[in-house]
Parts: sequence; structure tokens; C-alpha cells
Amino acid sequence: MYQLSDIYKATWRSVILHIILISAFALSIQVAFELIFIYSLIVLLAFLCSRSLCSILMPLIDLDFEERKANILAIASVGGHWIELLRIMPLFKGKSVSFISNNQSLKETVLGYSFHTVPDANKDSKFKLLGCIMKVSAYILFLRPQVIITTGAAPGLLGILIGKILGIKTIWIDSIANAEKLSLSGSIALWLADRVYTQWEHLAVQPKLVYSGNVL
Repeated sequence: MYQLSDIYKATWRSVILHIILISAFALSIQVAFELIFIYSLIVLLAFLCSRSLCSILMPLIDLDFEERKANILAIASVGGHWIELLRIMPLFKGKSVSFISNNQSLKETVLGYSFHTVPDANKDSKFKLLGCIMKVSAYILFLRPQVIITTGAAPGLLGILIGKILGIKTIWIDSIANAEKLSLSGSIALWLADRVYTQWEHLAVQPKLVYSGNVL
């Protein structure tokens, strides 16, 4: 995002995505449709009010929307995903990099870089998943990276999705453990990410799926 108009467009998409995700979550726990409608209406009205207020205040406030806290945002879950992410750290040399994972102890492996944690969530833990979505979104909006790169799994896929909505370049590296086919998250990322890498040459059969060696 470089121009204020781009931020406005991205915010509209973010509001719509937020309503869709909250509605899906609410329906999964059998919340009344009327409550979902009222909540969605409140979110839309709040956004319109804030947009109007922004238009009034912008001439009076000098904000630099090009300022970034990180050039690269690297995301991976604890375990093999994180190990594979660490293997590509030489590519980050000389860059401003922030890391996101779901285990605070991993901070010790990236000393000297900013590190942020999100809830350890999956499709079976709906409340934690919602918290993970909110935290990943907040970090991306705060850091404003140029590129989001991930080796998986859930936090990385959320980063790819949110990055796509906000117009940020996104890269997915599928785990080397997926030798027979792409992971489920990788298959979804194939539709979202700007570039998807497989670590197995025989899987690179689609134009968007790239093989450039492996990281292990």
C-alpha cells in the first residue's frame, strides 16, 4: 500500500472480509441471524463514520502512509515449518525483517529481529482461530511489510490471505514433508499467493507452482 486511495480500497476489502469471517463463525456456533445482521450493520456504520472523520481531519494532519516498520514479514508455525523458515534466513540479510509464530520460545532463535506471537490455532479451535486472525491482521497493519513470506501453516495462510487483501506481495513455501502433493494450506495458497514454491520437482506441474530446490 503506497497511496491513501489504496489504503481506502484495502480497508473496504478488510471490512467485508471481517464481516464474512465473523458471520461464518457466528453461524457455526448457531448465533441468531438477526444478531449477525445488526453486528454487520454496526461495523459498516462505524467504518463510514471513521472514513468521514478521516476526510475531515486529513488536511489538518500530516501522516506518512509510506512509512514501514519492516520490509519483510516472515511467518511460520512452531516445528518443521519454523525450521524451514530459519533455513532461508540468509536471504534476509540487510533487510528489515519481523517474524511471527505461535510459540514465544522461538524468539531466542531470531535474536536481533522483532518477533511477535499469535495464538496456536486451527480449524478445530474456533475462538483461538479468531484471535489468531485478529492478531495477524493487527501486526500486518502495524508493520506494513513489502513482502510476506511463509512456510506454513495456519498463521502463514492467514498472513497470505490478509496480505492479498491489502495488496502486499506474498510468497508461500510448501513444507518438504509434502512429497506426494501440496498441503491443504498450500493448495489454498496457490489461489492467493503471488508465488508458491514446492520443494519437490515432480510437483511443479502448474504454472504458478515453482520448484527452485529445497531448503533442507
